Amino acid sequence: MSRIMKTKPVAAAAVLAAAALAGCNAGAGEKVPDRELVQCEIDVSSSGRSLELGAVVHARKPVTGTYSLAVSGSGSSGSTSISQGGFFSAGPGDDARLGKLVLANNGAQYRVRLDIDVAGRDHSCVRTVGGI
Repeated sequence: MSRIMKTKPVAAAAVLAAAALAGCNAGAGEKVPDRELVQCEIDVSSSGRSLELGAVVHARKPVTGTYSLAVSGSGSSGSTSISQGGFFSAGPGDDARLGKLVLANNGAQYRVRLDIDVAGRDHSCVRTVGGI
């Protein structure tokens, strides 16, 4: 399921290339203990006026679960709010790629939150990006 709400044209630059594939745990840039079965990551890259965000789940053994990815932000031209979620599976060497977002890189700041549930155990990643 996906929901996109836009309040100004700048949010039109928030192109949701929704590719709901797979998983998460711990914040981007954060390392979790090796004993953790599942880890999540929020990838960020920029190119010119675009900011690309991706959500990934890494697992030490085969797992299935659910995820929720939410992005909100605002800048001088308006605000954006994007959310999607669904099921995923991941395992060793088979990371779950949950989706990709391409947003305007025009000074807006975005908060990205990835929540996953694997066997009743919740994991979260949160990252603030942009502002350039």
